[in-house]
Amino acid sequence: MTRESRPSRHAFVDESRRGDTYYLTAALVLTKDLGQCSKAIREGLPKGRRRAHFSREGDRIRKQIIDLSCSLPTDLIVVVAYGECGTDEERARQACLRALLPELARRHVVTLVLDSRGERDQRDRQTLARTLAKLRVDMHYSHRGSKDEPLLGLADAFGWCFGAGKRWGQQVAPHIVSVVKA
Repeated sequence: MTRESRPSRHAFVDESRRGDTYYLTAALVLTKDLGQCSKAIREGLPKGRRRAHFSREGDRIRKQIIDLSCSLPTDLIVVVAYGECGTDEERARQACLRALLPELARRHVVTLVLDSRGERDQRDRQTLARTLAKLRVDMHYSHRGSKDEPLLGLADAFGWCFGAGKRWGQQVAPHIVSVVKA
């Protein structure tokens, strides 16, 4: 199978933090499954809501969201920054992005969507451009708000669960294809 005939994917990326550990989670969705997954997420949100922020939800809503998310055809890559890197959030994020991009390239990701952080998006764009040039990879990337891109909710929910460990982490474990240290 040539590279051109391999199924392409889109990656939706969000961050999570627990103590001095920073997580960058990428939810990978095959291009052919984007519509199905997006529709399921929109329909699965609590009534009247355009998004759910997993860390602010109660356990009942969390369970509802993660059950739905785990039913969708997604793969996860989690990049983790510990210790010194984990105490400086921006430094940790950029290290995680540099570690994430080779993983995305190996999995034929053609589009990368990151949850917007406003003015700080510029730093991401610099890191992405430099790293993709070094890798010689052509990947479209953009920042979007989670209200505008429902699939960012997958990365938010999966990342929170991974960081929470125990029963939450066990539920998302079958979707994890790679855990990378930044």
